[in-house]
Amino acid sequence: MLYADSEGSAGIIGSSVDEALEIMIGLEEAEEDEEEDEEDEEEFDEQYDDGDGAEQSHLRRLEEARTELRAALGFPERSPAELEAMLRAALLRTEPDFLLLNGTEHNAYQLLDSYARPPLWEPVLASGRADLTLLRAGDGAAWEAVAENPLRRRLASRAAQFDRAEGDLELLRHLLRQETRSSMTDELRLAAVLVGLRGDVGDLPLLHEVRETDYDTACGLGGIPEPGATSEELRDWAQGLDDSLFGTDPADEPVSTWTDLAREQGMTELARVTLIRGLDAIVMDQSRLRRPTRRGR
Repeated sequence: MLYADSEGSAGIIGSSVDEALEIMIGLEEAEEDEEEDEEDEEEFDEQYDDGDGAEQSHLRRLEEARTELRAALGFPERSPAELEAMLRAALLRTEPDFLLLNGTEHNAYQLLDSYARPPLWEPVLASGRADLTLLRAGDGAAWEAVAENPLRRRLASRAAQFDRAEGDLELLRHLLRQETRSSMTDELRLAAVLVGLRGDVGDLPLLHEVRETDYDTACGLGGIPEPGATSEELRDWAQGLDDSLFGTDPADEPVSTWTDLAREQGMTELARVTLIRGLDAIVMDQSRLRRPTRRGR
């Protein structure tokens, strides 16, 4: 059941009408009981009662009616904590599949709750992190499977971007060689940078070989130090590109990186929600259009 309020917020409040009613009846009763417990008799009489106890009597009758209603509907006895957990689980299902759009203003309703949700990059990177673990374990089948699959190569490279381990150089070389199959991509440049950051001048022939794959790679991988350069020169080249284009924090990546990778993995609704929320934010604050990203992309 999707509930929308008059303030522009919406959310799933139950997987069915029964569950939503059970939550609403039980939590409303629990909240009123808690409020009554927190107030002493004098404050209650002063604020609510007319002096003859009518309000207290009314609340008791209301509680009895709710108890009767719960029994008539066949709802089990649940604690407030259980009902809160049910409501939380329901609310967290609102996005991405049940995002409500305003037919008049053409924007998305805000979430009804303030529960934290994982950023888009977490589910997007999950399979890449799994592949990176297999590559690190030396799984030969995984090395071949990742090499043959452009999407898996991209995701493994992105996982390595944010989880940089000292022992990754050989698998980074492997990803770099295999990524030439897709010509010039951001991940090809990323793999070259991650290799270059190690400062092993023995990788300069590989970097130049990759650069000369085709016209696009030659244009996209300019500035690689020439053979005979020092380790420091190689690291300086890689560090400059890393600072301007990549980095170690996935939250710094342009949102398009994650929406593109989400869409390619079939996470279309996750990508759609992220883009809708981004567009709504621009409508509310058009200065966002003029704000450069940290990497100028």
